[in-house]
Amino acid sequence: MSSQRAWATLLLVLAICVFVFGQGGVEAARAFPKDAVAGDDHLAMYASVYEKAKLTMECWIGRLTSGPSPSGPGH
Repeated sequence: MSSQRAWATLLLVLAICVFVFGQGGVEAARAFPKDAVAGDDHLAMYASVYEKAKLTMECWIGRLTSGPSPSGPGH
């Protein structure tokens, strides 16, 4: 009995795999509009994000203390 059950389980798993992988390519849930990247506006948006990140990093680095590390346990 157990070998029949094992075969039935194996066939069920194979059928599920064939169904899942046989569906073809995955389509996008939401289509990306073509005109969203048609102009140069998206380049300006990315440039402003880059500049903001650069300024933020400069601010963080500027707040770091300079000089040698304090001596103590583990140093």
